[in-house]
Amino acid sequence: MRLISKYGVYFLSIISAIAYIFLGYFVKRTDHLYLVVAYLLLFLSYIALLKYYKTDDFKKFFIISLIFRVLLLFSIPALSDDIYRFIWDGKLLQAGMDPYQYIPSALTFEDGFMQNLYENLNSQHYYSVYPPVSQWIFLAAVTLFPKSIIGATVVIRLLIILAETGTLFLLFRLLKMKHANLRGVFIYALNPLVILELTGNLHFEAFLIFFTLLAYTLLKYHKAMVSGIIMGLSIGVKLLPLIFLPFFLRRLSLKNNTKFFGVLGISLLVIFFPFFYSGNIEGIVQSITLYFKKFEFNASIYYLVREYGFYDKGYNIISTAGPKLALFTFVSIMGLVLFDLLRKRKLMEMMLFAGLIYFMNATTVHPWYVLPLLAFSTLTHFKWPVVWSFLIFFTYMGYTATGYNENYVFILLEYLVLALFVIYELWNNYSTKIVTLK
Repeated sequence: MRLISKYGVYFLSIISAIAYIFLGYFVKRTDHLYLVVAYLLLFLSYIALLKYYKTDDFKKFFIISLIFRVLLLFSIPALSDDIYRFIWDGKLLQAGMDPYQYIPSALTFEDGFMQNLYENLNSQHYYSVYPPVSQWIFLAAVTLFPKSIIGATVVIRLLIILAETGTLFLLFRLLKMKHANLRGVFIYALNPLVILELTGNLHFEAFLIFFTLLAYTLLKYHKAMVSGIIMGLSIGVKLLPLIFLPFFLRRLSLKNNTKFFGVLGISLLVIFFPFFYSGNIEGIVQSITLYFKKFEFNASIYYLVREYGFYDKGYNIISTAGPKLALFTFVSIMGLVLFDLLRKRKLMEMMLFAGLIYFMNATTVHPWYVLPLLAFSTLTHFKWPVVWSFLIFFTYMGYTATGYNENYVFILLEYLVLALFVIYELWNNYSTKIVTLK
């Protein structure tokens, strides 16, 4: 049986490697049939590999997960065109210009490289939406390769692979501390959506996940001040970790709360100060509000609200519905904080469901957005993010040569299946009175 498992792992790894190369180098996001077949193959192989995993397979599976990522090293992201904005922002910074001050469409360049970037931008009429730490990475990439898209791409990808390696190490340490099955590392490490979206499409949730888990681990070792600095870096990459902060309060003493939040506040001032100092607060605010008043993609509750708006008002009410849903999200998460105070659940469990509340009320939910929840879930009893990581990939089926056409039947199916699985796991976990740890 062990021999069969050994060759099964090698066979599935080779099949997966071929699929990653195919998706990374030869497929466009409008090639729907190829996308579906390749992703189904990857996900089935992923489930089978997890089934084959044995306790003494950790090193082998760790190497396999890194190989899958390295295979994509020289690919230009095909499922996302965000890389062009990354390089654009980096070039502005390199020229001494603030990406929160200048809208791309308001600038003119005789430089053919910048013109090529501009033509590939998906947000020509908006200020940058990427926080300062992300901007530092963009600047580093274009400093090393000022005129090469592939060169800047490889730099960012190497940093992401480094962050991902750190994440796997942290998951290993945290699971060891809990005396849990180390297979949890590979629920994240081998997940096709993680590999394709983070290493493949260069989404910075890789850094968010790494910094958040590192801050959490440092708190486990009673390093509140260093943890505060690292959490500041996480927020400096993406603003999402802000919704997790209230859950830290109960788990720290008054002294450590003072250290953690004091240092975190100072870190955020240092990180954001250069951009606020430049006087471009309007651009920064507009960047943040884009998610609530302009962008819409693969939403759930918002789409129901929007349909009511069309019925009642006759037009798209995103400009008012988005902020109201954001307020509802805040109130709901505060309710979850109160629940946590009364029932004393695990921190990662609370962060997981805070993220779920946020995305259920968001106007925009791209596939890579949910990956932090997948990482957090490996430290809990809940596995519904794995189901979501399968379902949400098929939002790519809406991309066409001329734009994007959402399939609302599929979106309904996506969220219905997800809701049923979440309810099932909540019922199963709490009805059997599983003891949770802090």
